[in-house]
Amino acid sequence: MQKIDVAGGFSGGFIDSCELSVSGIVRLRGWSEHETGKIQCPRVSVDGRDLVLHKVFRYSRSDVAINESVGVGQSGLCIDCLIPEELYAVVLRDICLELDEKHELALGEFRFQKPAYDHIFRVSEPLRREHIYGSGPPDPRFNPEVLALLMQRAGDVVDFGCGSGAMVSELARLGVSVTGLELDEARIRDALRPQAVDHVVLYDGAFPSPVRPAHTVLCSEVLEHIPTYKEAAAELSRLSLNRLIVTVPDIECIPTCFSAGILPWHLLEATHCNFFTQLSLEDLFRPYFETVEFSRLGAAQVNGVEYFGSLVMVADKNL
Repeated sequence: MQKIDVAGGFSGGFIDSCELSVSGIVRLRGWSEHETGKIQCPRVSVDGRDLVLHKVFRYSRSDVAINESVGVGQSGLCIDCLIPEELYAVVLRDICLELDEKHELALGEFRFQKPAYDHIFRVSEPLRREHIYGSGPPDPRFNPEVLALLMQRAGDVVDFGCGSGAMVSELARLGVSVTGLELDEARIRDALRPQAVDHVVLYDGAFPSPVRPAHTVLCSEVLEHIPTYKEAAAELSRLSLNRLIVTVPDIECIPTCFSAGILPWHLLEATHCNFFTQLSLEDLFRPYFETVEFSRLGAAQVNGVEYFGSLVMVADKNL
């Protein structure tokens, strides 16, 4: 969030500040004595491109007297504008507010980022559970933190549930002998990177898997999607000649983030059917491996609370 002081009046009230959320909202924050439906909202533009008015709402402000004629009894005012989709990921340098006087605000360099679930900004009908708890195509990116773990002592690699083949492509580019394994489904075939196609085996999901065991097996953000997770754990052990790296969503972020009142959005993925803690993941794989170590990836901080996106297990047979 970037906040810029404004201090300017307009026909509907007064604007104290302009706040830019990375997710694509430009918020004018101030106060007004008028009904929101009668307020002529100021024009807002970024780098010369007008923004679309999204919503106007009230909030409590103890420093501004309440106009009793305003039904909700709150004097604070927020005016939210949405950036057009073409401005996501574009470097922006200034914003203009047309209040009683024109305010040209310098941004330095600011970049919006297209958020997940951004359609929620624009829908006018009530959404149902299936619209929120959704599932999309495989991620086209690889996680550099996971790649760093792999490269510590990789040998040849099987990427179990390789998705779009992003990690497979990168490992092959780095000269690692790698085989990806994925379900033979249209959404997978459509998402596969061209550089990964020759390294990926598509199959029906049954065990045993149609690939040869390898020194290292990677199972990144996959085990939480497999209903028969115990059978999958046995198969991962069979395929791993020495090392197994497993990453899953760190479900402990729910109680960890309780005080901040947040829930990481990835937990809304509809096809998650298993939710692992460090204890449950260790109990699952300890019978197959001599050493089991844990770490965390994807550190983030919200409202002063730190949480991690992924729980990571690195298990070795040390034969």
